[in-house]
Amino acid sequence: MQSVSQEYKDSMKGIGRNRGYIKILIGIVNSDAQKNIRLSDETEITYFANTEVLQNEKQAKVYATCENDFSTIDGNMYFLPSNGSAAEFYNNGIVVSNFMEKAVFSFSSDESYDVIGFTIDFGDNYPIDFEISNGNEVLNFTDNKNKIFSTELGLHNVTHLEIIPKKMKNGENSRLRIYSFMMGIANTFTNENTISYNQNDYVSAISDSIPSSDVEIVVANYDQYFNPDNDNSAFAFFEEGQEVKVSFGYDVDGNGNIEWLPETITHLKEWSATDKDATFKSTDIFDYMSGTYYKGEFKPNGISAYELAEEVFLDAEIAKYRIDAYLRNVIIYNPIPAVSHTEALQIIANACRCALYEDRDGTIVIQSDFIPKYEVSANGEYELSNVANVGNDKPKVAYAIQSKGFSSLSDSDLLFANGDVSNVGYVSYEISDSDGNFTKNPIISVKMEADYSPSDFYIVFRNNAPRTFAIKTFANGASVENIIIENPNVMFSYGRQLNSFDYMEIEFLKGQGNDRITVDKILFGAPTDYTIERNMMSESPTITRDEKIKSFVIGKTMFKENSVVKTSTTKFENIQNGEHAIYFSNACYDYSIRNISGSGTVKIKESSCYRLIFTLTGNTTNKLEIETSYKEYDVDDKQTYVVQHNINGIEKTWNNPLISNDLQAKELEEWLADYLLLGINYEFSWRGDPRIDANDLFYMELKSGELANIRGYQNKLSFNGAWSGDMKARKVVV
Repeated sequence: MQSVSQEYKDSMKGIGRNRGYIKILIGIVNSDAQKNIRLSDETEITYFANTEVLQNEKQAKVYATCENDFSTIDGNMYFLPSNGSAAEFYNNGIVVSNFMEKAVFSFSSDESYDVIGFTIDFGDNYPIDFEISNGNEVLNFTDNKNKIFSTELGLHNVTHLEIIPKKMKNGENSRLRIYSFMMGIANTFTNENTISYNQNDYVSAISDSIPSSDVEIVVANYDQYFNPDNDNSAFAFFEEGQEVKVSFGYDVDGNGNIEWLPETITHLKEWSATDKDATFKSTDIFDYMSGTYYKGEFKPNGISAYELAEEVFLDAEIAKYRIDAYLRNVIIYNPIPAVSHTEALQIIANACRCALYEDRDGTIVIQSDFIPKYEVSANGEYELSNVANVGNDKPKVAYAIQSKGFSSLSDSDLLFANGDVSNVGYVSYEISDSDGNFTKNPIISVKMEADYSPSDFYIVFRNNAPRTFAIKTFANGASVENIIIENPNVMFSYGRQLNSFDYMEIEFLKGQGNDRITVDKILFGAPTDYTIERNMMSESPTITRDEKIKSFVIGKTMFKENSVVKTSTTKFENIQNGEHAIYFSNACYDYSIRNISGSGTVKIKESSCYRLIFTLTGNTTNKLEIETSYKEYDVDDKQTYVVQHNINGIEKTWNNPLISNDLQAKELEEWLADYLLLGINYEFSWRGDPRIDANDLFYMELKSGELANIRGYQNKLSFNGAWSGDMKARKVVV
C-alpha cells in the first residue's frame, strides 16, 4: 500500500470524491540504438564533461563557466574545480569544448538504425536553431523555446549522428550541452485522450504461485497517429518489453491540489489500433523471465537465503531487485532444483515465509510476509532497569529512584529496591542537567526480525515524558526516516504509518530537567490502518469457505553424499570448440570427464547439481563422445513434520525442496496455518483506490459491524475518469 497524505485518506473516504487524474507514458525508443550510441572521438569535450548521460545517468549539478550568461549567483551553479583536481566532479553531461561546436555521435556496433524522433535535454542554454543529421539526411529546427526538446521527426539508416547548433539562447559565445539524449520520443496520455484503463494484479501471500500484473490501456486515435498500415507510424517503432509508466493523481481538496501516487511500471506486450482507438497491453517482468536456473548446489555448511536469492538474480541478469535483510538469517542447505528463475525465486520466498512480487517501480521484491518479533536494547541503563521488557504489553512496576517528579506516593506500582527487575521497564543510566541536557544521550534500539511497516508507533513513558526525542529508522543498513518529536505526551502515539524498516533507534535529546528517561512500553501498530467499509462496496461480498483442514503435513528433503561412482556417455554432433553443457535430472556432484571418441581436449569449467559446463579445444572432427563420472546424492524426501489443528477435514500436504529440518518445517507450518486455516474467502466490487497493491492487508467491515482482517491477493483497478475496483481476499490471522 502506497503512503499518502491524511488529506488524501480523508477525501477518498468521502461520500463524493473529487476528480482523479491519469498520466500514461509509453516511450517509442530504439533500445538497440540507445544502448550502442557513443560520443565520437572527433568531438572535443571539456575536462568536466560526462558522456554517461547517453546511458541515462542523470545530470547532477551545473558548473558556472566563462560563457554568455552562464555564471549565475542565485545558488543554482557551482564553482568548477581546476583541471587535474582530485575533487570528485559533478555530472555535467556532455559539454563540447569550443563555442558553437557540433557534437558527433557514433555507435558501438556496425548496424544501422531507424529512429522515430529524438528527445534531448539541452539545459537552460539550449539551441534555438540547430540541425540533426545522419550524414545523408538533415533535420532543421528553428525557433526552439524548450530546454527539453522533443520531435517526432526521425531518421532512417542511422550509422552516425551530428547535432549542429546554429543559434544559442545565450548567444554565440556558448557551448552546446547535452544532459540526456533519448533515441526516440515519449507519448503521454492523460484524462483527455485516455478512454479506459484496467489493471489486474495477483500476488500470493504464501508464494505458492507466480505473481502477475496485466494492464490494458485504450486511448483515442481519431488523428490516426497510431496507424498500423503506415510504416512511418509510431506503431512501427514499438518494441515488446519496453516500459509503460502509469501515474494516478487525486485532487485532495477539490481546488486543484493534486497528489500524485508513485508510477507503476509494466512492460509492453501487445498493441493494436482501429480508426477510433489504440489498445496497449502490458505485463510484469516475470512474463519475460524464461530462463532456467541450473546452478543449484548442496551446501553441507549452509548458505544464507539472501545470498542464494542474489545468485538467482545474477544468473537471470536481473539488476533491479530488493531482498528483505531477514533472509540473511535464514540458512539453506538443499539445492534449488533445475527450474525457471521465477520458480527458483518463488521457492526461496516460500521457504523464508516471504511474498514475491514486482514493485511499482519495476523492482522484483522478496519481502517477509509476517509480523516480525523484535528485540529491545539500550546504550546504558540504571541498575533497577530491564529494557528488554519494554517490548511486551504486560503491566510494569517501578522502583522509587532519584529522578525529579518520578517517585510519586500515589503510584500504586512503585516499589522500594529489592533487586528483582523481572517486571520493570527501562530506566536510563544518564540523568539530565537542570536544562534537560544529557552528557550522553540515552538511546533505545529496536532490532526487528524482518522488515516491517506498522500503521502506528507507541511509547508509554513512566510518569515523565522527555521534551524532545528522535525516531530514526533503517532498512538493510540504509537510513529510512529521521523524525523529531517535541513535547510528547506520557502516552505517545506517532499517529501515522512508518515506512518499512528493520532497525530503529530512539534517541532522547532533551529531558524535563534533573531526571532519567523511563519507558514502560514500546509497541507497534498492526501493518494496516485501512478499513474497507460497507458503504465503499457496490454490493455485498460473495463469501466462500475452503474445505476444513485437519492437519498440515510439511515435507522435508535431506541430501547425503554417496560413495558410488556412476558413469554416463553423451554424444555430440557438429560440435564446435568452445563451451558446452551436460544436464542431469538428479542431483549429482564430484564430476570428471574424458572424451572417448573424437579429437580435442575437454575440461570442466563449472558444475552444479544439475549441470556441468565444459570447454572443448583442438577439436577437428566436429564429433565428440564424452564419458562423465559422477556421484549421485542420496535423497530422503519421505520424512514429514505434521501438526493437527482439527478433528475432521483434509490433510494439507506442502512440499518445498529447500525445507530440510524440523525448525524450518515448524516455522513454515505456523505461517501457512495463519493464512490458510481460517479458509474464508471474500470477493467484492468496490470504489477502488489507486494506492492499493495486491497482497495488502485491510480491515473489512462485516454486515454485523465487526471488523475482519483480510489480505487482498487479487486487485483489479479500472479508471475511465473515476476509479472502480474488484478484489479477492482471504480472512487472515494478524
